[in-house]
Amino acid sequence: MYKKKLQKLGVACLAAVMVLTTVSFPSAVKAEGESTTQTESGTATELDQGKVVVQIDQEVLKANAVSNSNQNPVKYTNDGSASWAFDEQEHWWHSRYNFYNASYYASETLRDQTAVATENPWIGSGFEREVTLYKLTCQNRKYTNPNGNNGIKRFKLWVSRNGSDWEEAETISDELNIRESMATDDIVLKKPTKARYFRIEALSSHNRDTFVAGTTANPTDRDVDTNCSSVSLMNIKAYELKDVSLTIDTNDNYRVDTDEPEQSTESTYATTGTDGRAALSTQPRITGENAFDISQEMTVGTSSDVAFTDTTGTFAIQFTMRLSDALEGGLNPVYKADSNWSANEFSVSFNSSTGRVGAGVYGNAGQHYLSVNNAGHELSKSDWLNKDVRITVLKSGNNTMYLWVNGVMGSYQDHQTLAGTINSGQPMHVGVAGAKGEIKDFGVYKNIDRAVLTAAAAGTEPTKEQLAGDNKTVYGITATPGTKSAYSITSTATDGTESLGEDGTRSTKSIDITLSTKDGATIVKAPEALQVKIDANNTKVVPVSRASTVSGEGTSTSVNYKFESMKIGSSLRIDGSKDDYSMTSMRYGYDFKVPADTTFTGCEWYYGTDATGLVRTLSPDVTKTITNPDNKGADVYRSNIVFTNVKRNNFEKNVNAKILVKYAENGHTYSKMGLNVDADTVKQVASRIVNSSNSSDSEKIYAKGILGTQE
Repeated sequence: MYKKKLQKLGVACLAAVMVLTTVSFPSAVKAEGESTTQTESGTATELDQGKVVVQIDQEVLKANAVSNSNQNPVKYTNDGSASWAFDEQEHWWHSRYNFYNASYYASETLRDQTAVATENPWIGSGFEREVTLYKLTCQNRKYTNPNGNNGIKRFKLWVSRNGSDWEEAETISDELNIRESMATDDIVLKKPTKARYFRIEALSSHNRDTFVAGTTANPTDRDVDTNCSSVSLMNIKAYELKDVSLTIDTNDNYRVDTDEPEQSTESTYATTGTDGRAALSTQPRITGENAFDISQEMTVGTSSDVAFTDTTGTFAIQFTMRLSDALEGGLNPVYKADSNWSANEFSVSFNSSTGRVGAGVYGNAGQHYLSVNNAGHELSKSDWLNKDVRITVLKSGNNTMYLWVNGVMGSYQDHQTLAGTINSGQPMHVGVAGAKGEIKDFGVYKNIDRAVLTAAAAGTEPTKEQLAGDNKTVYGITATPGTKSAYSITSTATDGTESLGEDGTRSTKSIDITLSTKDGATIVKAPEALQVKIDANNTKVVPVSRASTVSGEGTSTSVNYKFESMKIGSSLRIDGSKDDYSMTSMRYGYDFKVPADTTFTGCEWYYGTDATGLVRTLSPDVTKTITNPDNKGADVYRSNIVFTNVKRNNFEKNVNAKILVKYAENGHTYSKMGLNVDADTVKQVASRIVNSSNSSDSEKIYAKGILGTQE
């Protein structure tokens, strides 16, 4: 095959070959003389973008506290329930003195009475989202005798992603050394682990090497059987490992962005609807977007708020319930009733033992009522434990009501004809003691559309969008969880130059980034990579330009990235007959240095048919280069990318590319990127050849052929 270089760039080596047959780039190419990798994926995704450790919200841990044994009723004012282990007050979780005895069963336990007698005591909580758990810290209870303070010695840490399947998480140490009063110790995972829940299981205490179930048949309230063991913990804190997120926006004056919130915020909530003015008796603990702690039993305003008196009217109640634990038996997450339930306006109930969901509306004339439940479709424990359960109740007139549980319509209906008024004379209650979890997307609605009622009669559950609206939403609770900012960023972009040979220089831009931790967060790994917006629409993960550093206390880290103008020119190449002007090949040439004491490892190119569409990546297995091109110095490299088979109908269309140069030191990879998106057309290159005094006659003849200007 006849080949000839035009508009020579010195001795050039082919780093990669790209075939351009149409205006759209092909999905696969072959490098000249070797295989290459060409993908649409990012670069350096295997490199860590940095890690920071952040404390998880204590209110969340407190709201989700659970144990298989706790001292309830409280003893000595400070030996108590599981939630006491997750605040900084002078009280603590203490397992039951006689923890096998069922008569002491009360709130904040797993409700499995058999396990209390057979299991080691444990305490745990949940995060209400999946986190990468890094470590826990905890304190021993305040006690004068370090040998008798029931401090945990040997332990196991268990984690779960769904609340049902548990696995042991290996820790750096399997013992706590917190014999001294109020001493603190860390439980650090050998490998940070994805988890939504955790448990600390006590295997021994500092005053007892093993645990033995109690033997006294009927202990009194203050009995402490010497054969029975108990433990305590307080001020348990959890820490997650988060990725550092840094993105350099090359299209906005090299601004550095991060996904991290600029500052920590408090959780907020608001009540909405025609009766949204009604205040909640207690500020809810926010657990997620439009979600709040179900264990808080809150009242809404007064008896006149959220009141339905018209027996023939329509209304609906809809919410999602997620329970991590619940007392056995009946629970009422939503109701309006007097203290004796003799006047019950409406209620929504759940029985954790039977898995039955029910709802009722009651009139005051003859106590007529409407009732519906999910008989025949009861939920098993695996259906509701740590699972979202959506409940929709719809009253249609004075003799019909419907219920859906996770979209399944209730099959049982007991419909009488309501008469008189519906009015319990009591405020609405939301939330229920004796349960752990959350309620989210809560709403009460009225004036249900006729089309919705017709669809409901046919079995179709109404959506929130169909129920809500002006003068339809009676009461709703929206919520936004607080955010905890791990770090803040500052950055500086500095213009500079890079010398290439005695006379040659290239423009550079160096981006220096500093991360400073906030709210007790700790940087534990400096970024090895960051994200760069290579154009307005596409981002790549690339190695940093030099080693990032972390302060001795982990309070800050410094990151640098460098951009450099490396393209030296464009040329044309003949592939095939020199008289064939139906297609050609175009070469971009690049000269660059790598920092002293580093080793060049290769180039990548990002390319596309327009400057905002660099969607493809060309990554040769081995990048071919030459050194000391044009006598610029032994530390200067030259590499080319060649676009082959560019057809005549594309001669006036830009070919866009950006280069990435990679180098290594001490086993770590670094990189720098082209300062601009390089672009040229075949006709522009051909015109420069024709007009250049350095071009040979044969070069000009070929270029004129490309331009269609031969004489």
